[in-house]
Amino acid sequence: MTPTIQDWQRKLPLITEHNRDTDKVKILARYQHKPSATYFYVAQGKPIDDRNYLYWGFAVVPGRRFAIQLTVSSVDLETGVWIGSTPCTLDKDFLPGEWIAIKNYHFPPMPPLSLGRMNGRGRPTTHPHVLQ
Repeated sequence: MTPTIQDWQRKLPLITEHNRDTDKVKILARYQHKPSATYFYVAQGKPIDDRNYLYWGFAVVPGRRFAIQLTVSSVDLETGVWIGSTPCTLDKDFLPGEWIAIKNYHFPPMPPLSLGRMNGRGRPTTHPHVLQ
């Protein structure tokens, strides 16, 4: 039997302070807005009323080098109020995991800057055999 939205909503931790180590936050669900390739990853939530839930999580927007932390309601996601006029859809194949793994998938860590060989004056050489 496929779990319903209400099944995983009941598993969400309540929204708490967000000034902790966000890399270790567990992401339980993902909404996707296919026309804009935007994703909203749900980490925490709380019921607003019988048909609406407030989610806290991370939005990944194309063209940005970082995720945006925000709260958004389930009704806004599912009716298209949040982004454009097209509703977001819940990704039923999404596997829960820690935010750090998801973040590194979208935003691979930059390799350390390599200065190469130095010429003794703090400048990189143009070629390993050329002295400047």
